[in-house]
Amino acid sequence: MELEVSPRNKVSRTDEKEITQPQVLQCVFSKDKAARWMVTVDARDDHETTSEQYLKFWEYDDDARTYVLNTRVDAPHTKEITSCVFNPRGGNQAPMVVTTSMDGTFKIWELVHQGETRRGIEAEIAWSCRSTGFYRDMVPRCASFSADGSILAISYGQIITLWNPYLNTLQGVLTQPPENRPIKHMTFVENSPFLIATTKDHLYSWNLLTCSVWWSYQINVDLLQASETNSNFMIICPDPSVFAGSKHRIVVFHPTSPQPLRIESMSKKVRAATFMPDRAALANKSQPKKGSASDAVEPILIMSHGYELEILGGRTAEELRAEADEAAEKARVEALENQKQKSLVTDIFGLSSKAEASQHKSKDKKENDGTAHRGMVSKKNMVRNPLFDAPSHVLAPVTSLYEAFMGQLLLQSKAAKDEAKAKKKKGQEQQNQNQDQNDSQIQDVDMEEEGDASKKEDEEDEDDTTTETQLPNSLVNFFSSRLTL
Repeated sequence: MELEVSPRNKVSRTDEKEITQPQVLQCVFSKDKAARWMVTVDARDDHETTSEQYLKFWEYDDDARTYVLNTRVDAPHTKEITSCVFNPRGGNQAPMVVTTSMDGTFKIWELVHQGETRRGIEAEIAWSCRSTGFYRDMVPRCASFSADGSILAISYGQIITLWNPYLNTLQGVLTQPPENRPIKHMTFVENSPFLIATTKDHLYSWNLLTCSVWWSYQINVDLLQASETNSNFMIICPDPSVFAGSKHRIVVFHPTSPQPLRIESMSKKVRAATFMPDRAALANKSQPKKGSASDAVEPILIMSHGYELEILGGRTAEELRAEADEAAEKARVEALENQKQKSLVTDIFGLSSKAEASQHKSKDKKENDGTAHRGMVSKKNMVRNPLFDAPSHVLAPVTSLYEAFMGQLLLQSKAAKDEAKAKKKKGQEQQNQNQDQNDSQIQDVDMEEEGDASKKEDEEDEDDTTTETQLPNSLVNFFSSRLTL
């Protein structure tokens, strides 16, 4: 995708001086998965006419598959913009952007609705400046948001100020001498209460729970980048083993330790670098060594000064090819199974009602299984612990929260076990009750059968007795004649 941020006349004048073209100074994307919003800052200054500076907000259009201009702000600041960052907050909250400038102010921009929704037509949305802030008469250099968006850090020289971006209130100030070394880069680290800052020749790891420097490293830093999936961060610095800075070195750290996790030397100068999440590669990686506080190191995507891209770490070409072959084989097997179910009759007349019913039944079963699984996962994820319902910089130390947290876990585990035992006991009682009912029914049937058998035997005995007492007439006559003689 190619986007022209600042349209211009590509045909310049020939007889006079060449027209100064605008340059894109800042470009940032929103933190959501779809990267719906993009913010750019372009400026033009020919040192003869009035300088131009534009802050533009772009929205991604799914149909056109490109970014479309939503809002343009002319002269957002009176001087050059030094940084532009998105608030990573999620959910249904409106996106937020913060810009800092050489004019000594920082501005918070939010997406708002223009008017009201009427007759089913949604109101237009646009970006506007919600508030403006400053700290003494100092110039802000860079800004960064915490992972949950509750803290805004802005650097003024060697001072770091912590703000509440929703109330525009100053929450704290971090300072580290000397004054002649202003902060160049600054970023929060994911899933940890650490803030990383760099000066001309030092790297600092601030712990916001104690508001103190956890560790520092004397090193020249050209670029600072934090991971969005774990607590690692990397710096790019000149390689001291070569002259004239012809090489760069990439060093990966964890905020709790000054010991590097990974060191890579580059034969070219690096223009930009970022972590590239590769979950399949991370799953196959071996676990970190015992005693190491680091997470798995992700692959690193770098861009050289010649705009060449290179990936450090991650999966090799053979692994990617094997994965593609496996996916192709799986698709081929599924196609063969679908082909087996077809015939000339089904192609002409379609599937029979019985086959369609069985197909719908199997499909519904898969959907129900998936829904049940998703429901179980979502129910598990809904469990929240009230101990941590606060920003990280105001939480109590971990040592004081440990006993209460473990107590809650034990209570939840005990309650779950008791509930499982009660369910098991209830099931056994129900089973025993059903068994007793079945036994009583069987006993009644046996008693009825025994009664019928005894009745039958009595009838047979009566028949035998009757047979024994009733003699033939011939015998009766014979014995009667004998008695008469």
